Amino acid sequence: SCVNVSEYLTLAVYARTLQRRRTGDDRLDELYIRLRDGANLALDDCRTIEGLLGFDPRIALSDSKAANGDVYGWVMWSVTLLDALANPELRLPKGSARFVRDVWENLSRYQVPLAKDYADGMNQSDVYDAAYLMTHVGYVPTGYGRHRMRVTDVLSLYRYLRENFYAAMQMGELDLFAEFVDLLRQYGCTESSDAQLRHGTRYLLSLYRQAGDSWLAHREHYEQKEISEYDALHKPWTAIAGLRRRFFEPVDKGSYRAAFERVMADEVDAR
Repeated sequence: SCVNVSEYLTLAVYARTLQRRRTGDDRLDELYIRLRDGANLALDDCRTIEGLLGFDPRIALSDSKAANGDVYGWVMWSVTLLDALANPELRLPKGSARFVRDVWENLSRYQVPLAKDYADGMNQSDVYDAAYLMTHVGYVPTGYGRHRMRVTDVLSLYRYLRENFYAAMQMGELDLFAEFVDLLRQYGCTESSDAQLRHGTRYLLSLYRQAGDSWLAHREHYEQKEISEYDALHKPWTAIAGLRRRFFEPVDKGSYRAAFERVMADEVDAR
């Protein structure tokens, strides 16, 4: 049913990603078909883009003072829908592409608080929340780093990262700062070509050493020894993303980036 749609979409997309790598595993092919069919049944039950999202996108996106959490939700839905739009076998409701395009246009105008405007810098709660929103904005055109990001994708994001980079480093939270470093790599920056990335890499490695060469053992100053499994996993996930060298996927017909470019070019209104 529609209640299960986000889980089925996520799993169907991932299975298709593995399938496109031509593993030749018949079991994977069978699993993808089951997940694809389940996703389509859930999509059919949603019926409309409003049913899929759980809100009316026209009303939501018309709110110039939308809360950070709401905008973050739009961003995460955009990534999910772009992954699905790359697969013509998924029966997305009409308006799916328009929603992604409208969100992207909205983000180019969305104002976020900057660290330099507050005495607490990135420790200010509004600035901190905005920073996580902005790092995830960078995942929309790249599909979480699968494709290279261009400065022209959204110029305001590039400026934000550059201007708030050292504020995020000074705050010192591994997860958030690692996402800043990750996004610089998505632009194609390397340690040899970019001073900020070089400083960021050294800082992340210093945190690794301080934690006894274990990302799982790292704790922020506000955390207890025992933390949730998700919080523990999120540390190596983001840190490794910030440090790994990039080998971007090609932008072919069925790729995530190709879907992003088609949506931005207004070529998929029927979906």
